[in-house]
Amino acid sequence: MTSLPIRVDSPPPCPDNDGMPASLKTILTLLIVAAAATATILAARQLISHRHAGPPQVQPLQAVGPTTKPDDAPLTRVGPPRVVAMGPRQGPANDPPAHQPPRPAPAATPSAAALGRGFLDLLGLPTQAARAASDWATDRLDRSWQFHNIRGRFAFSAGDLVTAETYFLQVCDLAPERAAGHLGLAMVSVQKERLKDAAIQYRKAVDLEPDNVEVLYNFGVLYSRLKDWHEAESYYNRVLAIQHDHLWATYNLASIATLYDRLGEARYLWRRVLTLAPDWEDARYQLGLVHYQLKEYDQAIEQFNLLLKTQGQNADLYNNIGLCCQGRNQYTEAMRYFSRAYQLQPMNKVIVNNLADLCLVLYQQDVRSRRYLNQALIYYRQSLSMDSGQPRIKALVEYLERIDTGATTQPDLAGPVAP
Repeated sequence: MTSLPIRVDSPPPCPDNDGMPASLKTILTLLIVAAAATATILAARQLISHRHAGPPQVQPLQAVGPTTKPDDAPLTRVGPPRVVAMGPRQGPANDPPAHQPPRPAPAATPSAAALGRGFLDLLGLPTQAARAASDWATDRLDRSWQFHNIRGRFAFSAGDLVTAETYFLQVCDLAPERAAGHLGLAMVSVQKERLKDAAIQYRKAVDLEPDNVEVLYNFGVLYSRLKDWHEAESYYNRVLAIQHDHLWATYNLASIATLYDRLGEARYLWRRVLTLAPDWEDARYQLGLVHYQLKEYDQAIEQFNLLLKTQGQNADLYNNIGLCCQGRNQYTEAMRYFSRAYQLQPMNKVIVNNLADLCLVLYQQDVRSRRYLNQALIYYRQSLSMDSGQPRIKALVEYLERIDTGATTQPDLAGPVAP
């Protein structure tokens, strides 16, 4: 996310009662203003160079797969097994990584005072005049909230939260009408896991600058971390009302819509994400999942096949295409894709169960053929060997074993056996 431009105010005019000649005062003013501008530009460039992909202040909300409910309870649904989720969805949305390597501290940026002194030395001005100009520049910078805000961001990027908090507090003192200080304090509070304090600071920042996209987005991410999805959505929508092409806000709204099974809305939002970032594979995968849930199997297969061009060894993709083919009653194609997924991940319990379920469907179509019955038993037993705590699979194995031994001559396959 692109940060809002830092406002840089022009320094106030130099007082007339300091004893300096007017001509020298004019020259010094121009030089120091140029030095301050140069330092600000260097600082801004350095800040940009230390950014991560996406918003630098917070961990962006990651995709929430459609197999997760807000209360983290497992989702139960009648029908074929759900599609295996893929990608960086290893924990609750927005949980920070367990360990992040320390970031290198940014190199020191020359202050405007040092630059001004260097300019004056080049001009051959007396040391006393150079020192007076340097002191004047230092005083101006000490009273500049922009300069303290930049230094706070430097410290924050370097992981020095104590120093960053000190600078952001100074920003609040120097510019109480600005949101920058409260935004910085909120960022620090999030990193320290003081989420209630962060919410207070974000609220103050929003009250001061209600159209600040950076503040609104990060406030939404905070609510996502707290799993207050309704409030998170409201702030992401406010971001899009101001900046309609904001990628991360669109992505997070699509994730929340998927989480709540608002599939039509999720489909529109994932398509919007791909319009903004056509090469984003995780968004394309999520769109394929939504198409599958909507039983739009052709569109789902199209999305998964596009991913196979760059992920030819991804077992999840073959498994998902197999499910789509099975949904279209194309059992031969489904068997081919499930078998390929099984070759790539023979110890994947979900893939094994899907393969067994398909064999059971084929046995249902011709109960005289025991080939698929035996294959289903083999796969179900393998699944139980990997995870014995599967009541449905246990019941299926016991039922099919009775059929295999002839204990049940008229199996009611429409009931408990149907996958």
